[in-house]
Amino acid sequence: TTTKVRAIRPDIRIASDCIVGFPGETEDDHARLMTLVRDVGFDASFSFIFCPRPGTPAAALEDTTPYEVKVARQQELQAEECNRIVNFKGQPRLMNQLVDVNITQVFAHSLRAEVLLTT
Repeated sequence: TTTKVRAIRPDIRIASDCIVGFPGETEDDHARLMTLVRDVGFDASFSFIFCPRPGTPAAALEDTTPYEVKVARQQELQAEECNRIVNFKGQPRLMNQLVDVNITQVFAHSLRAEVLLTT
């Protein structure tokens, strides 16, 4: 399990690519995908709506899933895709607090930000 892997390698980063609305995908299949995504807690995850590519075996499959269902599934999946490391300068009093930040730089595996001051 990912818990065991993370215990052995706490610095490991786990990523995935997911296709939603693949021909034959059921509501149960999508629910199982959502459970997997929540359980794993991917560090990076990218999702795509199925689109047949000419010359691939999947292009010949009957695609009966309505586009609106595919979009809804992707939106649900993308709501879980938010595990990013954000580095910012802050005071010790901010530790273990949720704070609003402004993202100032984007790197391959992390973000840099400034704390937004509230009045």
